[in-house]
Amino acid sequence: MAKNQISEHYMANLLNKWYLHMRSHEVEQAENVKKEIDEKLPNMEENQDLLLYYSLLDFRHKIMTKNFAEDDILLGKVEPFKENMNHILTYYFYFFQGMYYWKTGKYNDALTQYQLAEKELGHVPDEFEKAEFHYRVGFVYYDIRKNILSIDHVRKAQNIFGQDEAYIRKYADCENLLGINCIALKHYEEAEEHLLTALDYAVKSNDQELVLHVKYNLGYLYSEQNLSEVAINRLVEVKEYNFNSCKTNFLLAREYFKTNQNEQALFLLEEGIKSCHNLKNTEYLHHLSILKAFYSPELETSQVESVVQEANVYFKKEGLWYFIQEYAERLAKRFYEEQNYEKSSYYFNLSYETKETIFELEALK
Repeated sequence: MAKNQISEHYMANLLNKWYLHMRSHEVEQAENVKKEIDEKLPNMEENQDLLLYYSLLDFRHKIMTKNFAEDDILLGKVEPFKENMNHILTYYFYFFQGMYYWKTGKYNDALTQYQLAEKELGHVPDEFEKAEFHYRVGFVYYDIRKNILSIDHVRKAQNIFGQDEAYIRKYADCENLLGINCIALKHYEEAEEHLLTALDYAVKSNDQELVLHVKYNLGYLYSEQNLSEVAINRLVEVKEYNFNSCKTNFLLAREYFKTNQNEQALFLLEEGIKSCHNLKNTEYLHHLSILKAFYSPELETSQVESVVQEANVYFKKEGLWYFIQEYAERLAKRFYEEQNYEKSSYYFNLSYETKETIFELEALK
């Protein structure tokens, strides 16, 4: 080995350290280790597996920092070597792709990647990595409203994270995810218990990002119960930190509309739509566009209908039946108020049929 050459063993340990910081969402620490790795990488002993590992972790890092501009380029570099990867690298390849698709609202693609990753999970010796896998899968199932499946995966993750105080943030994350699953199931008291427990952990650990995440979900909880003023108070706190801008802007705008603060609401919608474009958040781009259409006085109902129909193509593809049902019901009521009974009947029927689809899918779980 040349005098200034970095050994494989040393670089492998650095790469593992980098990933552990990312998995724990310790952004600053991950950035520092990445900087060290990038400085030493040109002097590393040649090792194809380590270079692939680096590329995969670089992809994962960009997901964490929401830097999606180079994602396709990074995947393109790794793809040709996929067939020759060992089991662990293959697991990361599919798992990180699943995370990317989830982040960009492609939930069916995310599940497909996670299912491929699960085939390699038996080769992963780290129990906390298995917990991370179940936690991430639980999030996708929550988003497509398969809440019982989500809760099952989250419980598996939480049982493992609870074995080590070093993973207290992840344990709290699981409480947070259990809370929003309970909101979806309309178990509001139980949801509040989970979310307040998560908030307590977050405050004690001085984790500002998790505090904001839980406060956002508390705002969502109160919004779902039509407690608009309480919801707005929570969400304004979150908005001050520009946290989760697509979702926060949508939810806060919705509450402002409920309380006839339309000017503030429309400003938030425009800001949120811009943010969704930047973050490639397809789902909330549709939600924000639909909300804007419903409250834009210059739009005819037929124009609002077109916005919803465009969104329904995406919702159907991703299995988001709940939103097809919700927006169909809103259109039905609006057409009914305009005495357009043919259109109203069509959308009431669509809402009913979609509910039946949801019930059928629930029965298959």
